[in-house]
Amino acid sequence: MPEVRDNFGDERCATENVLCSKRVTINGLSYGKGTVLLQRIDSDVNFVKVVHVVVHEQAKYLYCKNLTVKYFDAHLNAFMIEDCDTYCVIPAAELYYKWPQLSYDNFVMMQNVDDTWML
Repeated sequence: MPEVRDNFGDERCATENVLCSKRVTINGLSYGKGTVLLQRIDSDVNFVKVVHVVVHEQAKYLYCKNLTVKYFDAHLNAFMIEDCDTYCVIPAAELYYKWPQLSYDNFVMMQNVDDTWML
C-alpha cells in the first residue's frame, strides 16, 4: 500500500513492510475502516475518518482521511461533513479524543468530549 507508506514521516516505515488490520481494539475502544474520530478542537472542529489500521513494530497507527465541516445543524445537534482529498497518519496511542464519534451519512454527532462547551 504505497499511499499509506508515503504518509509516514519515518524513513524506516517507508521502506519496510507494514501490516494492515481490519479492526483494532485499544483499551476497549474499537477502531476500523469508516470510524469517525474527533482529531482536535481549536478555532474549528476537525474530524477524520479511518481508512486503514496500520501496525508497525507493535505500534498501531490510523491512516485517516480528513473531513471538512460544512455547518452545524442545531436541529440534529450534529455537524454536516464531507470528505477532503488529504490524509493523515495518527498514532493510536496519541489520540487526544479517543472515543469514536456517532456518524450517519454525512452527519457526525460528538460524544464523550468534555470540552465541547467551548465551541
